Amino acid sequence: MWAGDRVPPHDLDAEKSLLGAMLLSADATATGLSKVKAEDLYRQAHQRIFSAISALFAKGEPCDVVTLAARLESTGELEQVGGKTYLLDVVNTVPLAGNVGQYADIVKRMSLLRRLILAATHIAALGYEAPDDIDDVIETCEKEIFDVTNERVETTFKPIDELLTMLVAPYDEWETLYRLRLQVEQERRLPDSTTPADGS
Repeated sequence: MWAGDRVPPHDLDAEKSLLGAMLLSADATATGLSKVKAEDLYRQAHQRIFSAISALFAKGEPCDVVTLAARLESTGELEQVGGKTYLLDVVNTVPLAGNVGQYADIVKRMSLLRRLILAATHIAALGYEAPDDIDDVIETCEKEIFDVTNERVETTFKPIDELLTMLVAPYDEWETLYRLRLQVEQERRLPDSTTPADGS
């Protein structure tokens, strides 16, 4: 799959940190699942762990080292990922669970680079074959590049509720300030109740 002895782009530390963060917090799990897919991870053991976390989360079950180990054991994959010892190592080495978004972004970026390399390699191979139907080749090449770039664009999208909150928030602040201003102006117009009506 990969030419020569060159190692494809990947970051195992980011992958471990992502998985560890997802095991420490349900919010981190949701964030990780929204940004990354199992195939985005480079190491196969990490793909298995990620898939097991995803399965637990989809069922609404708690996800920690104990439940994850039980899940992997039930599917015969626990020893393949390094056993419970490795799962504990994953959790204990995560720098900060709150940075799960950054870890996921790194993992996704490495995945897109690998996919781009594979697409470029395939495109080069098609060119060397010197096919008769050049239009068909160009269409194939465009589709392969589009598949990669389209996924990159999708990962930059924010959930619609988050976008609406971002759009509405400034207007809410302006409305609050406007109401406060009206209140102040009305209070200024009210007569001072401590001052006698005849002014004496």
